[in-house]
Amino acid sequence: MSGHFIKDCMHAGSEILKTDRPVIAGPVSGSFTTLAACDIGQSRPVLLLMAHDDDADDAYATCAERASCAHLYPALESEDQEDLIAMRLGLIEQLSTMTSGVVVASAASLMQTVQSPTELHQVVRRISVGDTHSLSELQEWLVQSGYERRQTIDEQGQFAVRGGVIDIATPVGEFVRIDFFGDEVEKMNEVDPVSLGSDRTIDEIVLTTLTHQSSSCTLLDYIGDEWQIIISDVDEFYSQASSYFGRVIDASGLCHLDDLKSGMRNASSNILACKTLKEPGFDIELDVSPLQSFSQSPAEALAELSQLAETKSVVVTCQTPGELKRMQEFTEEGQPLHGHATLFLEGGFVQRGFVLDGKVAIVPSHELFHRYELRRAVKPKKPAMREAISEFDVGDIVV
Repeated sequence: MSGHFIKDCMHAGSEILKTDRPVIAGPVSGSFTTLAACDIGQSRPVLLLMAHDDDADDAYATCAERASCAHLYPALESEDQEDLIAMRLGLIEQLSTMTSGVVVASAASLMQTVQSPTELHQVVRRISVGDTHSLSELQEWLVQSGYERRQTIDEQGQFAVRGGVIDIATPVGEFVRIDFFGDEVEKMNEVDPVSLGSDRTIDEIVLTTLTHQSSSCTLLDYIGDEWQIIISDVDEFYSQASSYFGRVIDASGLCHLDDLKSGMRNASSNILACKTLKEPGFDIELDVSPLQSFSQSPAEALAELSQLAETKSVVVTCQTPGELKRMQEFTEEGQPLHGHATLFLEGGFVQRGFVLDGKVAIVPSHELFHRYELRRAVKPKKPAMREAISEFDVGDIVV
């Protein structure tokens, strides 16, 4: 069987997690909080906080397929990562207009400071067709923001001007051509980075500075009380935040843990702090337990899954259509999963499985068959054209 079983069973559980005050809930396990954030994010914007960067990547991968809209707020590993700086600034510029969806952040990314809301207009520029902009003033802003003027653009962070036309290669790898008629933006097109020919027309582009600047503000300064903050594992989150602050050589660009906690309280009163261990005094008692471990042998793992389906409703999530098709074959007559009315198959990535209310088991296929893969949400920079061409040899076939 296939369908939207997870969405249906999560909706009932997520309703009690919508809060207008700080609450502690638990115990939780696996990707329960991520799926809950996806459901809550249908009706209000959600900031989902994960302890580690890798967990944030995986949570974003889950939300990207299941939330109404999803964004990752990446952590910087150094101050010269122009693409990540641009992603962060481009995202916070959008937050004031978000009415639903999920933003995923790690402890490290949340602690790293950003420009204040009053300074944002100095480091982010949104240009739309029909807008009025001074071409000379735009060039000056690009230079001040770290862009390099060239005859032609071939890698991120460059721009080139010919008459009333400016080509810009943004830090996130977009190649854009802006045509001016006087001071009016007449049209914009994507540019092929190889031929530099105009391609698809676009309506707007968001340009950001290439340099990271320290301040006392964080992402929390850009969200309001309409947001719900969900901390996936509050103990691990603050432990990781404290460890990160302590091991960084230069902490001038970081928000102190005490300031982070107060900033969270000031940003929104809708804070859901989840714990993985059962403790007395939870504001919201949940029944979410870890998923069992399956055998390393695929045949034995399928037999264990069959046994699980005899006592619970089981949802197996498959990352690709190929995986989904293969799992469907296992449910056919004569196969190990045949005849289970309580077994459901769904497409879509889920980071980690769990058992809900002792009745429903969410089983990611990669946990069933032990095929784990790190989901990197941030793509590496595209190679510069000169670097790509330098790798060719005489006789190579080029399309």
